[in-house]
Amino acid sequence: MTEIDGPPPAFFEALLEDDPQELYETAPCGYASIDAERTFLKVNQTFCRWTGYAAQDLVGRRTFTELLSVGDRIFWETNIAPALELQG
Repeated sequence: MTEIDGPPPAFFEALLEDDPQELYETAPCGYASIDAERTFLKVNQTFCRWTGYAAQDLVGRRTFTELLSVGDRIFWETNIAPALELQG
């Protein structure tokens, strides 16, 4: 029976040093959290870059649906929002 070599211990130590907040902010995908009224609670830098808004202009001030086009808003209201409400 042979032992499989894994990543060196330094690899795992580096993972433990990662700051979750920094990982969230610099993720290659946009993250946004909204409340039941669809108001932004939290957004990351990528989301801000994609939308052209600063975080302070979104969080607590704007709703997710305000950023949607008319067609996207209809899809949100008829498909996504009801599914989210059913899931609580």
